[in-house]
Amino acid sequence: MSAKTHTITTKNGSTIELSVLEGTVISAGSHTKWTTHHESATVVGKTVVPGQVYNVAHNVQDIWLTLPDGKEQKMPFASALVASREGHGLVLLHARDKDGKSRCIAGWNRTTGEIRESADAAEYLYYGVDAKRPKSWFGFWAMFAIGMFMTLLYTSSARSSVVALEWILGGLLSLLGSAVLSVLYTSFVTKEQGASAAAAADEFLQELKSKEGTARA
Repeated sequence: MSAKTHTITTKNGSTIELSVLEGTVISAGSHTKWTTHHESATVVGKTVVPGQVYNVAHNVQDIWLTLPDGKEQKMPFASALVASREGHGLVLLHARDKDGKSRCIAGWNRTTGEIRESADAAEYLYYGVDAKRPKSWFGFWAMFAIGMFMTLLYTSSARSSVVALEWILGGLLSLLGSAVLSVLYTSFVTKEQGASAAAAADEFLQELKSKEGTARA
């Protein structure tokens, strides 16, 4: 296979360009990487309760490959998704997320035939969520403007002032509700598109595997 990149399309039409890393394993190992997480502090009355600090262990694969051009390269991400050892041929699809971290979303061990994909890794490659979020501020400002208008128009009426206050509170509740819906929507779309991207990457590797099997036959 000569292609070095492959573009996949998710369910909503977003495209992701994946890099194709192909080579033969010359060294395979792993190590444990620890990351420290700090939770936010909590204020209870006048007392500040520090957030918890905890460590999380991550297994990182150390794999070196010989590329088709004879050069050697270390795998630039933490996991190839598929098991491998020296002498196995790998085809790995990966891309960088918005923070510049390379993530493998699908891998094929050409020696064993195993193909695996990662929807979790693919979620980080989806960039189209922000542009599709509901406009959570719109409801608040609309309700707030109506409330202020009623306040100015009916300042002499106590009952009207109560109604205006109710409209303002309605705007605040609209903001809260829209914000919650926005978060839920974003989480849903991210997972959906991650699964879609992983499935597209898996399909591409399955096609390559099928073509290679046909060529050998």
